[in-house]
Amino acid sequence: MPGQHTEYAFETAIEYHLTEVSKGYKTGNRESFALDRAIFPADCWRSSRKCDRRNGTI
Repeated sequence: MPGQHTEYAFETAIEYHLTEVSKGYKTGNRESFALDRAIFPADCWRSSRKCDRRNGTI
């Protein structure tokens, strides 16, 4: 049906804008995403370690 949008098309457009146009995000590995916590655990730990190093606690 012309003019009808799908959820997939909407998500693809948003992801494209965030990763390619604004360059503010990276596409993550879907397999490593923790649905129950809605995070990429490895990215959180990596970010946490960087903050600790900057604060001199590690």
